[in-house]
Amino acid sequence: MALPSLFSKKECRTQCAIATATYRKNSSDNEDSFAHVSKPGIPHNVVALADGIGSKEKSKEAAEIVTNFIKQQFTQVRLPAVYNPSWEKIYKRIRQHLRQYTQSPYVLGNGGRDMDDLFATTLLIACEWGDYFDISYVGNGVVIHIRPCFQFLNEEIPPQSISYHLNPHTVAQQGKEALYRFISPNGSDAQVTPTVLRLKKDLLQGDIIIVATDGLDSADQANVGQTDDGLWVQVPEILMRLYQLIRSFLSVAHLPETSLQIMLESFLATLRNEEKLKDDTTIGILITGEVFDYQLKHAADFAAKGGS
Repeated sequence: MALPSLFSKKECRTQCAIATATYRKNSSDNEDSFAHVSKPGIPHNVVALADGIGSKEKSKEAAEIVTNFIKQQFTQVRLPAVYNPSWEKIYKRIRQHLRQYTQSPYVLGNGGRDMDDLFATTLLIACEWGDYFDISYVGNGVVIHIRPCFQFLNEEIPPQSISYHLNPHTVAQQGKEALYRFISPNGSDAQVTPTVLRLKKDLLQGDIIIVATDGLDSADQANVGQTDDGLWVQVPEILMRLYQLIRSFLSVAHLPETSLQIMLESFLATLRNEEKLKDDTTIGILITGEVFDYQLKHAADFAAKGGS
């Protein structure tokens, strides 16, 4: 029995935007780093976000080394027609590259310090290949999957249209959350083994994927409370504003001058100026072509019914 091809029958029309901002209003020292590779064939899009761990020295450098390596690998390497990546092997290769860099004679100015206190970063990769999304990560951050039907609802965003997928690799330690999985030169195999999620694309409604560093949000920082009606988890204001941004984009996406990239950059710049950010923040958004088809169809149906 022949294995089915993993190529999508339709040309990939996914739109992708990535933007970053420092949370300090007058600072350019951002420990986040990102890479984006987009090309025909498989994979269509690769988005990598790294957040240098602030408690470690040279964390900004580690994040940049890791994302640059990912961009180089996915840009240059010829991939097979049926692509089924081994993310565990890929993350070990990333660790090995960082290890080789730190062993270079040009990096010996570390004063004999323990390498465990240097060059450490989280990593989150979203890879679109054929009819699938693979999302892998070590550390914390945000992975959100949205069904675009929420665009046509007038009430609050229904829970069934949005799924939060990232369960952070942290443990409580002295009143804080301590990471136990991240990329570092001397990290063990267990420490660099990613959690991997595989999502089959929705070829009817389409898919919206949001990935972000923990400056946007993280499940280990959730604000939980209780009333007589039961427990509740607060949705951060920044996330609600991001959902509204996507709603707005989808309502005007058919206009030629509309740019998801410009809208996302403007969104983060506004949050920064309002001092709403609590950490460096990098956001990547992937919107598949089927989303736009779905929007146009339902907008036409809505108009045909007289807008009611």
